[in-house]
Amino acid sequence: MTGATGGIGEGFAEVLAQRGFNVFLISRREAALQELAQQIEAKNAGIKTEILELNCANATAADYQTLNEKLSALQNLSVVINNVGLNTATPNELDSMTEEEVDGMLSVNARFTTKFTKLVLPILKKRDTSVASRAAILHLSSFSGVFPAGLMAVYSATKAFADAFGRALDTELASSRIDSVSIVAHYVVSNMSGFDRPSMSVPTATAFAKTTLNKLGAGSQLIPHWHHDLMARIINLLPSSFVATKTYGMMKAARRALLDPERQKKRAARRKDAEAKKAEERAKILASANAKKST
Repeated sequence: MTGATGGIGEGFAEVLAQRGFNVFLISRREAALQELAQQIEAKNAGIKTEILELNCANATAADYQTLNEKLSALQNLSVVINNVGLNTATPNELDSMTEEEVDGMLSVNARFTTKFTKLVLPILKKRDTSVASRAAILHLSSFSGVFPAGLMAVYSATKAFADAFGRALDTELASSRIDSVSIVAHYVVSNMSGFDRPSMSVPTATAFAKTTLNKLGAGSQLIPHWHHDLMARIINLLPSSFVATKTYGMMKAARRALLDPERQKKRAARRKDAEAKKAEERAKILASANAKKST
């Protein structure tokens, strides 16, 4: 899976390992990859992990070759999570964005996703169907891809691409028994979303991953979390112009909140506490696993 070391990607890695899958983790942060791999193996006896450090924003031909070689060496690859994504730190007008921000989102959210998917398809098709009768590719889309959001025009467009790409591929791949599914997410606890505490409408990444995997087979587009699904059903009953105006207002309010110095301090403090707690939990897991090995 791509974008494996935080948020939804890490949630999927944890849940798939719990369900008996070996996991191949891709991210641009090698240290974080190593920590996550150690944690997964410590918590899940017999599960194997592999890691690959890769900056998806500027992947080269050599990077794709390495990726192809490593994935081809895996036995019975059957689940691919297209999770890696890039957004700006705050909602912003298109003409106020930097060239790097625009290029980054186009490169990661559309270009890399397409090339990575093209690369893995022959590998999925060669799987041993007696072991994995079906396979799946999950494409992380977003509410803003289904309901375009002003101040997030580029991000919305790239997530609309992910949604259409995943759903179109599902038809192409039906004869190969490969499900290609667009996963439409609203806010989930993660660094990208800015939410660091779960609520009724904001699930943890692990809870989101569990619900998503449980609902596979229900169609080429899923809105896994019940509250997100309810919101989408209500929004679809409203005039699109009204939805666009309201969404634009929400993005302006979100930008004000994100730029507020006091809120920034509180958010940074909460994030620091959460990271410390996470590090402590990871240390306990590794210590417990080492103790079991020694006995």
